[in-house]
Amino acid sequence: MVVKLPCVESRDIADAFGMAIYEISRGWRARVEEKTKQMGLSGAASLVVWSLAASSRPLTQKELAQHCFVEGPSMARLLDRLEAKGWVRRAAVPGDRRKNHILLTDKCLPCVEKMVAQAHEVRDELLQGISEEQLGAALAVLRIVRSRLGD
Repeated sequence: MVVKLPCVESRDIADAFGMAIYEISRGWRARVEEKTKQMGLSGAASLVVWSLAASSRPLTQKELAQHCFVEGPSMARLLDRLEAKGWVRRAAVPGDRRKNHILLTDKCLPCVEKMVAQAHEVRDELLQGISEEQLGAALAVLRIVRSRLGD
C-alpha cells in the first residue's frame, strides 16, 4: 500500500518546509507501521517499543507518553496491553514509588530486531540517491527546529 500525501504548494518557503516535515513524518511512519502490523503491533504500540529500544536509559511512563505524544491515560492502557502480551514490564523507580520505569522484556527482543530491520528497509528506500552531504545539511536544520520544540 502506498500512502498518498496531499500536495501543498506555497509561495512561502517556511510554510512549504513545515508542511513537508508534517507530510514526510506521516508518510514515513505509515510505511513503517504497515510493516509492523504484520507482527501484530498497532502503530502506537510499535512507537512505544521503538522508543524504549532506542532510549539510552530507562524511561518512566510519563516520559514515554511525552515522547510518543499521547496522554497519560492512553499510555497506561497501551502499556497494559503490551504488558499482557509479555512485551514490557513496569519496574518501580528507586526512591519514588509513584513512578515506574517501562522496560522491554526478553520476549520482545526478537521483535525489536525485526522492527529495526524493517525500519531500515523503509529508510533505505526513501533516502536512495540522496548524498550524505545533503542528509547532513537537512539534519542540521531539523536539529535546530527540534531543539526549539524543547523536546
